[in-house]
Amino acid sequence: MSQGPAAGESSEPEAKVLHTKRLYRAVVEAVHRLDLILCNKTAYQEVFKPENISLRNKLRELCVKLMFLHPVDYGRKAEELLWRKVYYEVIQLIKTNKKHIHSRSTLECAYRTHLVAGIGFYQHLLLYIQSHYQLELQCCIDWTHVTDPLIG
Repeated sequence: MSQGPAAGESSEPEAKVLHTKRLYRAVVEAVHRLDLILCNKTAYQEVFKPENISLRNKLRELCVKLMFLHPVDYGRKAEELLWRKVYYEVIQLIKTNKKHIHSRSTLECAYRTHLVAGIGFYQHLLLYIQSHYQLELQCCIDWTHVTDPLIG
């Protein structure tokens, strides 16, 4: 009865598995903290406070690390959590409470900044994926990372 992989068999290093588990635990903890913020009645006033923006940024960073460390096992779930917790739930919260948000207020400005940051993040992520996996996506998406210096 074998307790480990036989000689010559490849197995994932334990350090990588432990690192992945720590990352996933940190993601779950950040998601839980964000959920606590969003369950308040005045969450729309709290969501753009610096500490909450920092928490979303940390979650975004952790999810991206998890996506590229274990793309098969955690990639889809990490990206789904990233989208939902960092961007979508904030957008929904503001849309739901739009009657409380005045035109040209600091809250509206923070919301617009959040939208632009999300667009920029996903553009950067797509460019990074294209570069990282050496994908040619000229036919698939509206804009692509062009590696030919003569083109752009």
